[in-house]
Order: sequence, then structure tokens, then C-alpha cells
Amino acid sequence: MSSAVRYVNIEEGCVHEHFIAFMQAEHQDAESLSSYIKQALITYDFDINKMVSQGYDGASVMSDHCSGVQTRVREFAPLAVYIHCYANVLNLVLVDSVKSVATASEFFVLLEALYVLVSSSKIHALFVNLQCQCNPNQQPLELQKLSVTRWVCRYAAVNAVSRTYNALLLTVGVVADASVSEYTQAIEARGLYDQVKSFSFIISLITFDRILSCTTQLSDQLQSNNIDLSHAADLVSGTQALLSEYRTDTYWEKVYHYATEVAKLHDVNTKVLVRRRRRPTDLIDSFVYESTGVRVIPSTRDEYKRELYSPVLDKFLIVGFKIKMSLL
Repeated sequence: MSSAVRYVNIEEGCVHEHFIAFMQAEHQDAESLSSYIKQALITYDFDINKMVSQGYDGASVMSDHCSGVQTRVREFAPLAVYIHCYANVLNLVLVDSVKSVATASEFFVLLEALYVLVSSSKIHALFVNLQCQCNPNQQPLELQKLSVTRWVCRYAAVNAVSRTYNALLLTVGVVADASVSEYTQAIEARGLYDQVKSFSFIISLITFDRILSCTTQLSDQLQSNNIDLSHAADLVSGTQALLSEYRTDTYWEKVYHYATEVAKLHDVNTKVLVRRRRRPTDLIDSFVYESTGVRVIPSTRDEYKRELYSPVLDKFLIVGFKIKMSLL
């Protein structure tokens, strides 16, 4: 585990933050972790009685008010108030916002599959070569592996795909058209090609490129050395205001229009043919307000807004900022 200290220089009137040590955490229970923290403070000659706060993520072993690390630390440092890491809170907000929306979850699974495909040395060389052909004046970009725990970092993965979409589509197409003897991943590529060359993928890509761009800036600022509570509150309010603007019908129209332009540029059909489901005979004279276990596949402007765009933003704004980030 790593330790960092944040302290005030009274003479300068400035706040400083420094990394102090890595510690071998042989045991990860609350008692052991709190003893590692205490030992680090003693080793570097810190006055434990002057410790006024402690900050970790929200894992129960750290935050539990009965026997977690924060409670055990207060046994030897009574003034150390526990503060949940706000960057971790933001990460939890993103997890809740995305995992509850089926179309969004499927999009990130597809991104991971693309990364695995292109990471093959032969396909990677093809991808780089096609980037040079499509954008000769730009440095080739690398696809980024999705972080399981740090969802804010997924912006780099989304943005890389967004900026290399043309070359990526060509790469997957070449592999899909090849024989298995030439590319062993040809079968996987054939399945991925239709999904990547779809309007659903394009509109998901544009949606998350914009949302994660906004939240990544907030995450970076929340982790800066010179952040204070007032500035953090202003940043959260500013981000919430920007995402609220994204939630308006006017902004959605701009996003949808841009997605259709990108689709036309790459010869992607914006209309999705969805098989009509027969209504059970016992429901012919009934009004069905909500169906259970039925996956709605977006195919129109309103359905994309209802099934993808609005739910993600609503979860983020309502569940995330108004409840979790209210800690600020």
C-alpha cells in the first residue's frame, strides 16, 4: 500500500502534499492496515497527535464506522476525521450510471473486445499502417485497455477509438475478410465488424466521448495537490451544470445530428431493422405499460435518447451528483 501526507506550512501559509512510502501489506484486514499506517507515521517522525484527517476509498475495510481502518486510526489519532476520496466517489458514480444501462454496458464490452483484437502484433501493425494512410499528418494512436476499477480513465479508451474510428473500421474489415490461415482472429473480427459499423456503436461512442471528457477533467482537478474544499465544490457545481446542459433536447439534437453525419461519412446505415414481436393473444385488449425481461434495441432517434442518452445522464445527475457528491 502507498502513503501520502498533506500538511500545512504555518510560516508559508501553504498546503503541501507528498508521497512518503510504499509498504508491503502482507495482510489486508483493518487491524493490519491501520498498524501499517501508524508505523509509517512513526518511521518518518510525524506527530500523530496533530493528525486531523484521513482519506481512503469507500471499501468497507477502510470506511466501516465500527471496525474499519478509519475507526482504528482514530484510536491513536482521535482528531483524524475520515474523508471519502472524492475521485473514488466520482468513479462510483460512473459505475452506477453505466452498469444500469444495458446499451452502455454492451458498448464497453465491445470496446474491450476491440482492444483485445488489435493488441495482436500482426493486427496492431496493420492498424498503425492504416492510421498512417488515413491521417498521414498525425502520430498513430494506440487503443487503450479499459480499467476495471478506474472508470474515469476510460475516457482515454473511448477517445482513442473516436479519433481512429476510420482506421479501426478498415482494420477490422480487412481481418474479417481474410482467411483463418492469414489471421487466426478472422472469425472474431467478422462478428465485431457488424457491431463496430453500426449506428448504435457510433452514437454510444460520441455520447461517452463527451460525457467522460467532462468527468475526466473533474477527476483530474479533484486529485490535484492544490485543491481545496471551496474549489472542489465549485468544480462539482460547474460539471453538474454542464451535464445538465447536455441533458437538454437542444443538445441531444446536436449529438444525434453529429452521429448521423459520422455515420454517413463511413457509409453506416442509421436505420436499424428490428423484428416486430407478436403480442400474446391474452394481451390484445390490454395496455402494456412495462415489459419484464424484454430487451429494447434502440432504432430511432427517440429510442436512442430514451434507452441510452437520457438514462446515463439522469443516473449521473440524480443518483451521482445530487446524492453522492453532496458530501462536498
